[in-house]
Order: sequence, then structure tokens, then C-alpha cells
Amino acid sequence: MNVYRLRLPLWLAAGFFGAAAVAAALWAVFWPVEAGMPELPAGASARAVAEESSEIPRPLEDYAAIWQREVRAKLYEQTVITPPAPPPPRPKLNLKLAGTMVEPGFTCATFIDAAGKTHLKRVGETIAGARVKSIADGRVTVVFAGGELTLRVERSSPR
Repeated sequence: MNVYRLRLPLWLAAGFFGAAAVAAALWAVFWPVEAGMPELPAGASARAVAEESSEIPRPLEDYAAIWQREVRAKLYEQTVITPPAPPPPRPKLNLKLAGTMVEPGFTCATFIDAAGKTHLKRVGETIAGARVKSIADGRVTVVFAGGELTLRVERSSPR
């Protein structure tokens, strides 16, 4: 829809709301307002009726507890919840898998430690704090620091 197709509905809506505003203004001006004042008994003045129905004011000492209250105090004690400390970082395993040999009856893996020394290990043996759990073609699963890690043989790029 474009503006030209909306002209008639817009003019009709503007006329309707204008007429409603005029009607509301006329209603507010000409509608009779009923006073909410109670009728007084014959021969009584408004002041005498007000004095009879009012209560005796309380002494100011009754409000002392309110005046002495700290109004800007916190409504409740905030308890600070400290999050638990993050677990210590997991130690890094300084081993590289150089290769695996998978043969029936003889399965072993060749590791290179941080010092550059080569070690030949079988399933169940330990190296640098890690126990060899399983050896497969090109990968070894070790148990280290409470978790299992899978080491893969790093393939060197062909020259």
C-alpha cells in the first residue's frame, strides 16, 4: 500500500478522533458534578461536626522511634558468595609420539621426551608420569594427571 491509497482511511481516522475530543471536552464542561460532601444535621456547623469526629492527636514522644531510625540503612544483610577457586591448571605432558609398532605379540611406541631422548615403551609401562594404556596404529592413549590423553604421531612434511 502506498500513501495515496491510505489517504481516505487516514482522514476518516483523524475526523473520528477530532470528534471524540470535542465530545469529551463538551462532556467535561456540561456534565453535572455531584458534590461528595455529606449533609449536615439541621442547625449544626461544619466545624462542630469535624471537632466531634476527630480523634485526640498522639503525643510526639510516640513518634521518637521513627525519627531515630536510620532511613538509609540497608534493608537486609548482604551475604557475599565467593565462587569456588578454579581448579589448578592441568600439568602439560612433555612427550611427543615419534611412532608406533603394532605387531601380533609385540606392540610398542616410541616417545621423545622434553630433553630429546627416545624411549621405547609397551602397554602398562610409565614414562614422564604417564602410564601407557593402549597403543594403536599412529596413536597412543596414556593416563596422565587423572585423565586420558591421546597422542598422535606427528607426520613430517615430505621433502
